[in-house]
Amino acid sequence: MFITTSQLGQARRAALVCVLLAITACTAGPSNEDFAKLAQSGVSFTTQIPKVYDHVLTQNIDAKSTEQLKDRKDLKKRLDDGKIDANTYKSLLIAAVKNVRSSNKTLKERQALFQELAEHAGAIQKYFVALNALAQGAQSESAGKSAESAATALSSFIPRIATETINGQSVTNIVGGVTNLVVSELTNAKLRENLEKYGDTVLTAFAIQRQALEDLNKDALKTLAADRSEQVLAKYANPDKAELGESWIVERRNALLVKAQVNPVTSAINASIALEESLKALAKKDASALDQLEKAIEVTDTVLKILGRP
Repeated sequence: MFITTSQLGQARRAALVCVLLAITACTAGPSNEDFAKLAQSGVSFTTQIPKVYDHVLTQNIDAKSTEQLKDRKDLKKRLDDGKIDANTYKSLLIAAVKNVRSSNKTLKERQALFQELAEHAGAIQKYFVALNALAQGAQSESAGKSAESAATALSSFIPRIATETINGQSVTNIVGGVTNLVVSELTNAKLRENLEKYGDTVLTAFAIQRQALEDLNKDALKTLAADRSEQVLAKYANPDKAELGESWIVERRNALLVKAQVNPVTSAINASIALEESLKALAKKDASALDQLEKAIEVTDTVLKILGRP
């Protein structure tokens, strides 16, 4: 069968239409569906965050309690072994009680900080719920006002958290977000207007949570390194151990080169980065980062479930 000139012309026109459609698809702005997917992932992430802070606080309390119980046990052993007299024991016990009282105060302060950060995560979640409604096509005035109200609430948290620190590190010591999100081609007017106005506010909110999580992770690594170093040193100083061998060298190396392991904090850090990168990518008309975002949130969810915090 031969192709006529007319048919060839039709084929060429059809091919040109396909090329134009492909070009349009490549240059089109992020879709409502993409932002809905981002918003839904954001809701999942902000549901996880309070659980992460609860886990960290529990770990902090348990670690400090274990340390102080050991100190008390060692103190009693020194008394029983005759290394200190009763008066010295009482004096040292009073000092230990003061130490427990002081650590209670520190832990309460950390609990208050975590509560503040959890409330901040709740404000982010409210924004994502409203953003999802807009992305799903809710064009009503109330939907737009809900998103605007949630974004305004996010901004109000910055001065509230500005003075909070984790071991001297400010949780708002952050780099500003990326401005000028490319959403001009969104057909959903309410969604477009909100993102143009508050996109940077949302990125800043991500950064606050990430900074807090990163400070907690650094704190945990520092404590772990110190604990391992003490254990290694105790073995070296033990007069009953004549030979230490190669294993001691490995233990010392691991203590000095301690690395972060997969845990709720590191998983949440990765998820917060994925959220930020996804929003930035959507601003550049790229939805490919959304799959990575979903995976990061799934990892955090799995780790929390393993630790009994579903």
